[in-house]
Amino acid sequence: MPTRSPINFRAFLVVAVSIIGASLCIYSFMYNSALGIALGAVYLAGLFALAAVFTVKYIRKTTRLHKALAFILAAAMSLAAFTVGVVTYAGWTDGYKYQGYREVTGRVCYIDYRSGDYKIGLEKLSVDGEGAKGVLQLSVKPDGDVNIAEFVRCGDTLRFSAYITARKLFDNGRVDGTSFRTNIRYSASTTGRDVDIKFGEPNGLESMLSGMREKLVEGMGGEYGNIAYAMITGDKHGLYSGVTDRFSAAGLGHIMAVSGLHVGFIAAIFNLLLKRANRKIRFFVVSAVLILYTVIADFSPSVIRAVIMTEVYMLAQFVSGRRDILSSLCLSFSLILAVRPLYFFELGFQMSFAAIFGIAMFCNSISRTLCKIKIPKTKRTLPKIIGDGIASSVSVQAGIIPIEIYHFKNFQVFSLLVNIIFIPYVSVVFTATVLLLPISFIPGCAQVLMASNYLMVPIDFVSSGIASLSFSTVSVYASGAVFLCYPVMFVMSEFFMMDKFKQSVIIMSVIVYAVFCTLNYSPSKQTPTQKPPADIKNSFGIEYRIDDVRINRSLKTAQITNEANFSVGEESFFICK
Repeated sequence: MPTRSPINFRAFLVVAVSIIGASLCIYSFMYNSALGIALGAVYLAGLFALAAVFTVKYIRKTTRLHKALAFILAAAMSLAAFTVGVVTYAGWTDGYKYQGYREVTGRVCYIDYRSGDYKIGLEKLSVDGEGAKGVLQLSVKPDGDVNIAEFVRCGDTLRFSAYITARKLFDNGRVDGTSFRTNIRYSASTTGRDVDIKFGEPNGLESMLSGMREKLVEGMGGEYGNIAYAMITGDKHGLYSGVTDRFSAAGLGHIMAVSGLHVGFIAAIFNLLLKRANRKIRFFVVSAVLILYTVIADFSPSVIRAVIMTEVYMLAQFVSGRRDILSSLCLSFSLILAVRPLYFFELGFQMSFAAIFGIAMFCNSISRTLCKIKIPKTKRTLPKIIGDGIASSVSVQAGIIPIEIYHFKNFQVFSLLVNIIFIPYVSVVFTATVLLLPISFIPGCAQVLMASNYLMVPIDFVSSGIASLSFSTVSVYASGAVFLCYPVMFVMSEFFMMDKFKQSVIIMSVIVYAVFCTLNYSPSKQTPTQKPPADIKNSFGIEYRIDDVRINRSLKTAQITNEANFSVGEESFFICK
C-alpha cells in the first residue's frame, strides 16, 4: 500500500523553492563568476531534466498536468531569475569605473533630512560628460550658519566636482540589498559652496508627495507629520534618526516601513467604503487603488508582495475558488524574484515574506488553541477576534526573529507584547490619517489632522518609554545557519502532515538545526563596524563662514557668496571670487 505524502503538492511551492536555489547560484556568481556559472548551469540543467521527465510522465498519463506544469514553470522562472541576476550584477560592477575625483551633474530625486549633513539623491547622472546608471547619494555639509541644501528641491539639477565612491553590491560575503533596492550606486561628499544649482520643477508624483508631506506637517506638526508621512509612503527621509531608533527599540519600527500591514489597511478601507457596490466594481476599484499605492510606495518589495497576495485573494473570492495563503505567498515570491532576483538578499523583502510565512505556519493553530481557553469566572471562551489578533502577532514575531538577529544581532524584548497591543491601535491611526488627509486639502480644513496628531501621542509615549529601558534589546549573534529554522518551522506547521512520528521528526529537525547552528557559531568572524573615511577637506582643519547667500529661484540659479572669510588655525584669509 503506497504511503501518503506528508506534504500536499503545491505548484508554486515547487517554483519558489527552485528560485531560492537559483538565487543561491547568483550568490555564488557574485563570489566567484566561474563557480557561479558552473553551479548555475548544473542546477538549471537538473531543473530542465525534471521538467522533461514530468512532461513525459504526463504524456504517458502517469502524472497530473499541474505537476508537469509546476516543474516547467520552476525551470523557466529559475532560468529567468539566474539570467537577470547575473546581468544585473555585471551591469552594477560596470559603474565601478567612475570611482575617483569626477565632475557630476544629476537631477535631485530625494532629500534626506535625517542627519546633520543633508543627503541628496541624484538621478539621470552625467559623470565627466558620460551618462551613468543609478543614483548618487550626495552628502552636503553646512557652510557655517547656512546650508545650501536647504534650498534644493526635487527636480533641481546639481553640478559639482568631488571624489566619487562606487558602492559595492557584494562585499565580504554580504549583498548590499538596500543599495540595490534604492538603486544607489555611488556616494560623494561636498559642501554647499562647491555645488552649482539649476532650479527645476518636480514631476507630477513628486509634487503630489510633497503636497502630502506639507499638509501632514501643517496639520500635525513637524515630528508627527513626518511620522504619519512615513507610515503612509514608507519615506523616512524627513525623520530624525532618534525617532526611528526609539520606534525600532520598542519593536514598532515596521509601522514606518510600508508593508503588507498598510496594504491590508488600504484594501480593508476601500472594501468597507464599497461594501454595497457590485462585486466586479469593488474588485476593479480596489485593484486600481492598490496599484496607485504601489507607485506611491516606490514599488517597495513588501508592498508588491502584499498587493499580489491581495489580488490573488480577491480573485479567489471573485471566482469562488479556494484560498490558500501558502500558495499565494509562493506565487508572489516567485513572480518578484523572477524579475528582480537580487531582492532575495534585501532586508525589507526578507522581513515581509518571513512575517507572512510565520502567519501561514502557525496562526491558525495558535488561534484555535487560544479560543479554547476559558475566561476566568465565566463559561465563555476567548473571543475569536482577540485570539486571531494575538495569534497573528505571535506568528509574525516567530517568522521575523531569525532575520532580525542575523542582520541586527539583536531582538526587541518587548516587541511581541507591544505589537499585540498596538497593531490594532496603529490600524486606527493609519485609517484615520488616510481618511482625513483628503479632507485636509479643503480650504480651512487642515486642522482636521489634529485628530491624528492626538492619536499618535500614545504610540510616541510608549515607544519613548520602552526605548529608554536598558534591557529593551538583547544582543544575539547568528550566522547564516539561522535561516535553516524556516524548514524546521514548516515541519512544525499543519502543512506537514504525518499521522505518526511527527513529534519525533520535529525533535530530530530541531536537534539537527541546533547542532548546525552551534558548529557555525563564531562571534570572532563579526566584522567590526568601520567608520567612513573622513572627508579630505576636513583633514586640513579648515573652517569657513559664508557671509552672504543670495537665492532667487525665479532666476533658475543659486548664487553663493562673492566674498568669504576663511580661518586656518590662528590665521585669517579674505578671498574675493
